[in-house]
Amino acid sequence: MKFIKKQTSPAAFEAWKLANNPKNWNDLKNAPADPESGVVYFSKSDLRKILVAEQGFLCCYCQQQIDFSEKTSLEHFFPKDGADKILGKTLMFDYQNLLAVCDGGQFDKGKVVPRQTFCDRHKLEKTIPLSPIFENIESRFSFIQTAVDKIEIISSAADDSEVEKTIKILNLNAEILQKRRGSMIAGLIFQDQEMTKLISSDDAKKLLNFFEKEIASRQPEDKFPVFCTVQIHFLKLIAGEK
Repeated sequence: MKFIKKQTSPAAFEAWKLANNPKNWNDLKNAPADPESGVVYFSKSDLRKILVAEQGFLCCYCQQQIDFSEKTSLEHFFPKDGADKILGKTLMFDYQNLLAVCDGGQFDKGKVVPRQTFCDRHKLEKTIPLSPIFENIESRFSFIQTAVDKIEIISSAADDSEVEKTIKILNLNAEILQKRRGSMIAGLIFQDQEMTKLISSDDAKKLLNFFEKEIASRQPEDKFPVFCTVQIHFLKLIAGEK
């Protein structure tokens, strides 16, 4: 997970809630409606655009790229239809409980056998102990290269049951995610196509400096690099900073 600095709830979203007093998630329509005098509008499409930009165009869980299309889902961190239905209803339209996630593997059907789900598609209505809005979240997760083309997510500390539970419920070590992370890292840290020679420590430091500056100076319309915390992790290893 990458830390997400949540902003205050958009004024237009709060105005819509105040004017419409929504009770069910479907009260928030999918697309903007045509303006009508005296009616306050907001939509899932409007909300998606705000959340995606806030997150740097990355899925809040796996760090794959997301966009403004309906393939990007709206996620309730605390599930709206989970075991605690009272709290789920209370937090249903709470902006701090709302995130944007990837398609969770639902569009990989026919491309991956067996089909795998992850992120919210695997989480469903379960609760997870760790949220991407926790300030120390990035330090809780680490990564290991189990093969040239595979990167596995693990806990940074021994016996961190919260990390282990979060990884399991979100299925963040689905084989397809391991391979996508591995492919990204292979193109970053190796000098040769055979992937036998790592880049130098100096080159890793230069890349690391570039990544950290890009992230620090990101504007709302800018995208974070895909799997950016994974990339930074391995660059630090090669640079001798871990």
